[in-house]
Amino acid sequence: FGTLFATSPSSQESMKILITGIIKMSSDVQNRNFIQSSMTSVLSFMFENVWKPLVNWIETAEDMDLRKSDKFFSFEEVDFHKRAAENMGHLRLIDLSPWTSKLENKLRRARHFEVEAWSAIKACTQLDGGKPGISTNPCQDQCLLLLRRLKKEAATIVHGDGATGNRSITNLNPLGSQSTSPQGVPTRSSLTRAVIDNAIVTRAWVVDFIHAKTVRERASFVEDVIRRYVTLPQLPALPIAFAGIELHGVVSPSSVLAQNTKDSITILSANAYSYNHIIGNFASRLPNDFSLRNKSGISVALGELKKLPILSVIEEKLIIREELIDWNDEA
Repeated sequence: FGTLFATSPSSQESMKILITGIIKMSSDVQNRNFIQSSMTSVLSFMFENVWKPLVNWIETAEDMDLRKSDKFFSFEEVDFHKRAAENMGHLRLIDLSPWTSKLENKLRRARHFEVEAWSAIKACTQLDGGKPGISTNPCQDQCLLLLRRLKKEAATIVHGDGATGNRSITNLNPLGSQSTSPQGVPTRSSLTRAVIDNAIVTRAWVVDFIHAKTVRERASFVEDVIRRYVTLPQLPALPIAFAGIELHGVVSPSSVLAQNTKDSITILSANAYSYNHIIGNFASRLPNDFSLRNKSGISVALGELKKLPILSVIEEKLIIREELIDWNDEA
C-alpha cells in the first residue's frame, strides 16, 4: 500500500500493472490467480469508493482555498464541502484536518467580510456630516475608505499596484451567506461585487452632497451633484440580520436616501440656477465697467456676490483683481 499511494495510480488499468509486480511473489499459479482476483477486487473497491472521492475532495478543497481554477463557489458550497469530510462515507476515516482547517478559516473570513460589507452599505447613505468618520473629503471618509478596501479584497484580478484580492474572498460569489426573507423563505445572498461598486458610487455622491450643502461651492460642482443624483444605482434591501429597526429588510438604503435628500436637492437646484441673472450681470460688466477696476467698486460687487449660496467664476475673478490691486499698491 505504500507503493500504491506513492505512485498515485489514476485508473484501474494502472492498478493492475502495479498489482502484477506484487503477486509475482507467489510461484503457485492457482494461488497467484486467487491473489490477483482478490486484490483486484479489493483495490478496485478502494479506488472507486475511497481513493477517487478523496482525490476529488482534496482537489476541490484546494481550489476553494487557493483558487487553482476560475471557478466561483458560494458560501454554502464551501461549508457543505467542509462538512462532507465528516459526514460523507469513507472520508470520515481519513484525517483531512489540514484542508478542513483552511476551509474553516475561509468561512470565518467570509463571515467577517459579509458583516463589514453590509454595515458599510447600510452606512453609505448616512447624511450626518458631524458624526466621527464622516467627512466631505473622499480621502478621509471612513465609510468610503472601507468600501474601497472591501472592493479590493474581493477583486478577482491583479491590481495595477500588484496587489491581489484576499484569497478567502476572491473566488466567492455571491459574497455573503444565504439569508431568510421576511416571509421566512431562504434566499440567495444579494451581496455581490456589483453591489459594493454601487455602494461606492452612492457614498461618493453622498460625500459630495454633504459638501455642497455645507460649503459655498462653484455652480458647476453643485450642478454635477444634481445630475448624478438622478443616476444613482439602486442598492438591495439589507438582510434582516443586518437591517436594524429602521430598515428591517423591507426597503433599500437607496429608498431611505431618496426620502432624506429630496428636499435638499430641490434647494440645491434652486441655488444652482436661480441666481444666473445676477452672476450674468456682473460678468457682462467686468470687461468695460470702470467701477470694477478700483478697489471700492470691487468690494461692493463682492459684497453682493458673496451673499449668493454658490461660488461663481466671476466672484473668483474679482477676488484676483482685488489682490492684484493690493499687490500693485504695495509695489
